Amino acid sequence: MDLHRHTTLNAADVIRLLRLQPHPEGGHYRQTFRDRERDDGRACSTAIYFLLARGERSHWHRIDAAEVWHWYAGAPLELAIAAPGQPMTAVRLGPDLAAGEEPQAVVPAGAWQAAESLGEWTLLGCTVAPGFVFECFELAPPGWRPGGLTPVPRPREPGPLRRAQMAADERYEKGMAVRRQVLGDAWVDRSLENRNAFNTEFQEMITRIVWGEIWTRPGLDRKTRRCMVLASMIALGRWEEFKLHVGAALNDGLTVDELKEIILQSTLYCGVPSGNHAINEAERVLVELGLMAGSVRQKA
Repeated sequence: MDLHRHTTLNAADVIRLLRLQPHPEGGHYRQTFRDRERDDGRACSTAIYFLLARGERSHWHRIDAAEVWHWYAGAPLELAIAAPGQPMTAVRLGPDLAAGEEPQAVVPAGAWQAAESLGEWTLLGCTVAPGFVFECFELAPPGWRPGGLTPVPRPREPGPLRRAQMAADERYEKGMAVRRQVLGDAWVDRSLENRNAFNTEFQEMITRIVWGEIWTRPGLDRKTRRCMVLASMIALGRWEEFKLHVGAALNDGLTVDELKEIILQSTLYCGVPSGNHAINEAERVLVELGLMAGSVRQKA
């Protein structure tokens, strides 16, 4: 069965089109879903795209939560699972049910797992519940594999630099999820497509600190933060950012009347010229979104 007959894409194409990034266990990934948070701050569940190309391995690792692997495209993949006190098993993920392949497999919490594509590349999805966190991810020492009655070694606790990197990775994932919720997928996707060697680190910093640390703080709700941003953009005269956040806020539940009140309040403290410009730019967005009929008025 030719699993590539429907596509001419190679692994690099898929990585680019799905905006995947290297994963510490091997392969490439991107988090696509982060569920609501539990009382302890951990997401109820998370989901990622995960790709392994020929020659890459998802090295032996384990996490503290159940994980479901879903086969999406490409070649079949062999997933090895070694649960504590049980012999190692292998599951072949793929679309050919008659050949014994399965479209999904479940790895129990705490079980060791490793995977390898059986062709040029394999695209999968991985869903973890409760949500994946790097602090609860353990990567086995190089060259280790489970076998027989050999006790399962526990990897050394990560050092300070590794813990800092795991925390930064976690903030980036949370930040990217919030960034998409606030600004919308279309705008974020365009921004990511414009990444290059010069601006990538800046984008990652913004995602990690602005979106992953500040926008996720519990002290203010999302709507209050949106109102503060709109008022700040009026005060600073950052009209491109103002229009971006107006459209995103309206798409996320801010009402037209609430937008009007923000502009009126800002006009008192920022001055009539700023308020006049803000009302005009807001009208442009309202017309574009179909929330207001007619053309944009001339400035007063």
